[in-house]
Amino acid sequence: MTSASSANSRTNGPAGAQPLAGVPSPESPAQVWSPWLLGLLQQQLDQYQELERLSREQSVLVASGRTDDLISLLGRRQDILDRLSELGASAAPFRDRWATLVDRLSAAERERFRAVIEGIDAVVAEVNRRDEADRLALERERTAIADEMAGVTHTRGAVAAYAAGHAAAAYGSAGASGPRFQDRRG
Repeated sequence: MTSASSANSRTNGPAGAQPLAGVPSPESPAQVWSPWLLGLLQQQLDQYQELERLSREQSVLVASGRTDDLISLLGRRQDILDRLSELGASAAPFRDRWATLVDRLSAAERERFRAVIEGIDAVVAEVNRRDEADRLALERERTAIADEMAGVTHTRGAVAAYAAGHAAAAYGSAGASGPRFQDRRG
């Protein structure tokens, strides 16, 4: 993502999303804040769905060992997380008072909010599940590499010890005095 489009996504969110300007107060009538908050939650759901898409791509990259591509993808994920943080901060006054605010909504509005919030929860759970699986896969790979490196170090040490001690003793060294083998038959 370019810095211009990154800045644009922070201002306007995903394509077609409403800007965060003009944040209503939780004290205002529900018909004022409800559409705004529902739109904000929908923006969050859209961002989480994009995060979930990147999470699937991340799993493929982890499985294939494509670390350079994985690092690039993690940068794109960070952009989304930054946007989600901004959206969460805008929703904070409403989230903190949600138990009292929800009573001011009609049954149909509560259902719309419930559906979006459950959608967010489901996507977040899937991203967390996949991230944990990827973390475990990376941990296994790290352990395998460490074990392999320890084996190489051990082998080098054994070869060096053999070369320094055993080979010199078995075949003589340049610094040894006198002949090593003698012809006793004459």
